[in-house]
Amino acid sequence: MVAVVLLLLAFATLVGTFVWITRLLSARAQEKKRKAGRRAKRVQEQGLPASEAEGADPPEMVRGRGYGANYGLLLGALACGLYWMSPLVLALAFVGGFYSGRALVNGLRHFRLVIWRAVIGSLLNIGGIVLQFGLAVGAIPPLV
Repeated sequence: MVAVVLLLLAFATLVGTFVWITRLLSARAQEKKRKAGRRAKRVQEQGLPASEAEGADPPEMVRGRGYGANYGLLLGALACGLYWMSPLVLALAFVGGFYSGRALVNGLRHFRLVIWRAVIGSLLNIGGIVLQFGLAVGAIPPLV
């Protein structure tokens, strides 16, 4: 009975989260629409060309710069923290290494900057692999 109540509570939380995210996204879309309307009105009043009016707005934040770096960092921390559980935890290190490596390469290739979260995630993922190797060869005594 307790499990059913917890399941219903989890489902209600999930639905509430979806409703909350939908409201946030709709408010953001309405704000963009209002800004575009004000901009068009200002262009009509001042008689400016559309290209000059759009150039006055501040540039938006660049998206996708560190995409996957947080995943790599989290998976690397899990791989290092849970190395004693099973050799299957090695999969976390490999997947985290993929995300960290991809974020690092994309940051260098497209934006010409080093994403430090990706560097730290790569180091943690390499550490997870080293811990698994040390456990397999007996260099690290098992915790359990």
